[in-house]
Amino acid sequence: MVATYKIGMVQINNGFSGQYYLPYSVGLLQSYVQEYISNKSKYVFKIPIYRRLPLEENIELLNGANILFFSVYVWNKKISLEIARRVKENNPNIFIIFGGPSVPDDAIEFMGKHIWIDASVHQEGEKSILEVLERYPDKDLKNVLGITYRVDNQVFSTGPRKRMKNFSDVPSPYLTGVFDHLMKSVGSSHQWLATWESNRGCPFACAYCDWGSATNSKVSKTELDRALLELDWFATNKVEFIFVADANFGIFHRDEEIVDYVIHLSKKTGYPKVFSVQNTKNKKERAYIIQKKLAESGLTKSVTLALQTTSEKSLSAISRDNIRSDDYLYLQNRFRKDGISTYTEIILALPGETYSSFANGVSDVISGGQHNKIQFNNLSILPNAEMASNEYRKKYNIKTVKAPIVNMHGTLEVPEDGINEEQELVVSTSTLRVEDWRRVREYASYVELLYFCKLLQIPMLFLNVECGISYRSMVEKIMNAPSHFSVLSIISKIFKKNTKSILNGGAEFIFSDKWEKIFWPPGEYAFIELSVNQLLGKFYKEVSILLKDFLDSDTNQKILSDAILYNCNKLNQVGVNSEIYIELDYPINKWYKEWLIGKKCILESEKQSIVLYTKSDRYDSWGNWVKYMVWYGHRTGAYYFNDERMALEISGHY
Repeated sequence: MVATYKIGMVQINNGFSGQYYLPYSVGLLQSYVQEYISNKSKYVFKIPIYRRLPLEENIELLNGANILFFSVYVWNKKISLEIARRVKENNPNIFIIFGGPSVPDDAIEFMGKHIWIDASVHQEGEKSILEVLERYPDKDLKNVLGITYRVDNQVFSTGPRKRMKNFSDVPSPYLTGVFDHLMKSVGSSHQWLATWESNRGCPFACAYCDWGSATNSKVSKTELDRALLELDWFATNKVEFIFVADANFGIFHRDEEIVDYVIHLSKKTGYPKVFSVQNTKNKKERAYIIQKKLAESGLTKSVTLALQTTSEKSLSAISRDNIRSDDYLYLQNRFRKDGISTYTEIILALPGETYSSFANGVSDVISGGQHNKIQFNNLSILPNAEMASNEYRKKYNIKTVKAPIVNMHGTLEVPEDGINEEQELVVSTSTLRVEDWRRVREYASYVELLYFCKLLQIPMLFLNVECGISYRSMVEKIMNAPSHFSVLSIISKIFKKNTKSILNGGAEFIFSDKWEKIFWPPGEYAFIELSVNQLLGKFYKEVSILLKDFLDSDTNQKILSDAILYNCNKLNQVGVNSEIYIELDYPINKWYKEWLIGKKCILESEKQSIVLYTKSDRYDSWGNWVKYMVWYGHRTGAYYFNDERMALEISGHY
């Protein structure tokens, strides 16, 4: 009789209000082993650990296992290491294997430091894991490619393993029932989220990314029939949110067919409700068609445009100069004309970037038509990215700080075990000193507050379009306001405190115990503080003085006054109990509406009576306003009242 061995698997993912990701990575390993292992009765898989529980509870669930797989990334690395250490302490004979993006490709030092790990698997793990298990319990692993392993307190690495030519060789964990026991065990207590791949690999090699470099620029796809069956499985199991892990969804013609099928399923069954994809690069027409379909069907709330930077020097430094920036501008303008919401991703502190190139780049993105949102992300170092190498760090003089990993709009998680996950945030490079990084962070926060929280979007758009004033000039004018401007001084203190906190090891975002007990981007946090403390009136008086310095013409000053009046009344705030009525000398309302969708409109003197009809938009408390207007309105920038002038015959107050 052949001995039976129990395999435990750990892939701790983030949870969101009772919603958890199915442990997809370890599920792939299980489905592959169960398909190809020579003796299928030799191994029994335990239900995987997929979320963070009290440390002792996680350890208890792994009792009785002979072998453990850990899939680790930045959000679960430290807790995974501690679980493994404690399990090994309790059972020295257990065989522990680590894999995932946060296991260094050169793992000699990693294994030397964490002596309780028996083997590390690099890059694609399915074949390597299978071969390790085929040799267990003998543990003679010298001929298993793609691993680092331990023998008698010595650590050895084998050569790299070639990538699989056909991703379809890995059976689907969804279709093979890998998650059935897990889902049955928790019943209806959670809502499941799913990670899904229709292809694996990336033809690009961005230096900050650990994906492109790991896949050697090759892309392999699953069979279309399998992809559609997996989507059926999601619908049947009422999976609301699907995160598509393809690095370049839309790279293949068949991806349009996949989207059509997802839309069909959603209409027919109600699932999925969200289908989140990362656009393919350099396939702009297909990316446009796919995202347009998803947006119009309601399966995405806002289209992501991953621009990252406009600096040519930075693009070269991060090996992204083969990706056409013009494609992003093309997509941005097409979606804008269609009335489809987009947001642009920009990374702070990239090598080659200066304060000036960053500020000009952001200004150019807005001038190019991004009026909904720019999502600013501080550069962080990922373990297997090219940027993580000593050579790269030295070349660009990269300096980092350790900061806790928190999610924007995420809750403050204080683990009972005291183990907090960390990330490496870049705060200085050869082209961006620490003091310049501070200015970049603060500049980004001002842009977020002034333009994308909509406090000054309309007057800033007017000054740029009609008067030729750059967005950079306007933002810096307010950033550098004299200290006697009391409200602007409050804003400055908020942003400076945030940058100082990061440098001292604090979180990237600002936690508020009062407002939803979540982490806020600095701009949104300042927006809340100004609104709740009734400081907006004084804010507009101060910025009016500063912005009028740009203008000599009396006419333009009058239009600017109209724009500010219209903007401040258009902001959706608590305490508005009746329709807002304003008189304008210029049709700034019509002009703004046209420019938002890329249509030119001439501003000429024309008296306007504007009603901001607010009945359906009112909030009865600041708590509700913070939650529904600021937080939930984040991606779509929904901070304004709807302004639709009522017909005279039905507007009774006229």
